[in-house]
Amino acid sequence: MNDHKPLRFARWLHIGLFVLVFAFMFVFCLFFNRTTISNYDKDLKKFPEFSVESLLSGDYTSEITLYFSDTIHDRDRFIDNNARIRQFYGFTEEEEHFQVKPGGPDIPDFEDFEDFEQPDFSDDPSEPDTSDASSIPEESSQDSSSEDPNGETSQKPEPPVGGDVELAANVLIMNLNGLPRAMELFYGNTKNAAKYAETLNAFASTLDPDVNVYSMVIPKQCAYYLQYAKNEKYAKLAPRTTDNLAAISGALSSRVKEVDVYGALLPHTHEDIYFRTDHHWTALGAYYGAQSFAQAAGVTFDGLDSYTKNVRPGYVGTMYNYTNKDPRILNNPEDFVTYIPSRAYTASYYTHDMQFKMEESLFFHFSASKRSAWYSTFIHGDSYAVHVVSDSCKNGRRLLLVKDSYGNPLPAYLLASFEEIVVVDARKYQPALRGVMEQYGITDVLFAECAYSAVGAEYIRNLIRLTQ
Repeated sequence: MNDHKPLRFARWLHIGLFVLVFAFMFVFCLFFNRTTISNYDKDLKKFPEFSVESLLSGDYTSEITLYFSDTIHDRDRFIDNNARIRQFYGFTEEEEHFQVKPGGPDIPDFEDFEDFEQPDFSDDPSEPDTSDASSIPEESSQDSSSEDPNGETSQKPEPPVGGDVELAANVLIMNLNGLPRAMELFYGNTKNAAKYAETLNAFASTLDPDVNVYSMVIPKQCAYYLQYAKNEKYAKLAPRTTDNLAAISGALSSRVKEVDVYGALLPHTHEDIYFRTDHHWTALGAYYGAQSFAQAAGVTFDGLDSYTKNVRPGYVGTMYNYTNKDPRILNNPEDFVTYIPSRAYTASYYTHDMQFKMEESLFFHFSASKRSAWYSTFIHGDSYAVHVVSDSCKNGRRLLLVKDSYGNPLPAYLLASFEEIVVVDARKYQPALRGVMEQYGITDVLFAECAYSAVGAEYIRNLIRLTQ
């Protein structure tokens, strides 16, 4: 009889541990602070409203279950740990890990891309939490090192070393120089490219001849790096960007000056001009883009050595979310770099219908818990229209910058180039551009957007609305 006592003790011990774990999870789920804002998902589940109909159908209890699982305390940490664990599983060819987004297109045949609809990567996947942001004082940088503004080296830089590629939720993950780099595939649309040019032509033709108009279409990183992919199917897509840029260039009238960003970035592909974990260009890439614009506009431009370099390690950008939280992106963070100008300025922020909100820096701080929103460091993302006044430039030139999110880092580099800069987002700004041009005495108008936006039907409709 006594031989059974250890078995009974072990059984009751297991039951007791199970009850304790269940009780802990019950208390954890019900009483710990719930997550209200996620770093990865814009909309979390809300607690459902009660109705007899939803209770009887079972929807009410199902929605409660989803609410508790979606808003669990420290939600993002659980997601990150899950992604880290997943990398140890391994994936066979039969496993459907790398899939196109639900409802999205597969890779089409290469014969005809003209009517292919681009996936929308022109904006961040979620709005940043404004309560988490504060302006960064210019003197609080972490690193005061400088770089050669022309990116010159004594020897020709070695070309990137490419590697294998895999598709993760319609995003290509490519091994480049030993590190995973996530990038969108750009198919282009030459018909829409011509329509973009026609829209700018029509607008420029109605302006005073003394007003300068510029087109600055910023390539996606696939235009430079896809050629190194060890997969001919994807490598063949690299020229699609230059094809569409040529379509735009050929359709622009003499009233619209083209800013050749593609050519400006081409000598610098060995530098960090695009993020590995985000769908944007970096502050360094934006610097070279701003430099090419200043040359086209014939204005003064400060060298990079006049800026203070601020390095923030541990950045994991939007591509972690776009790749369905692929662990390779999470486990290979990068530096988020800003260049703080030495020139004094005043920046005023307005709503998208030009109601004054605040006066702040051109740079905002987002905490580590909101690291996928760090690109919104530049002018607080797409949240506001901004009016910037340079304290030192007195050349009579005043710029209207019409942009998507790629244009956000540009104003900080143009303080030596224009007395005033007015920044509006083409997707969100409400009044017609003529009103703000008259109000601020605009002499130059720059349309700066990524290639996806320039050939995107919705973006072009916004430009037509703004330029009427």
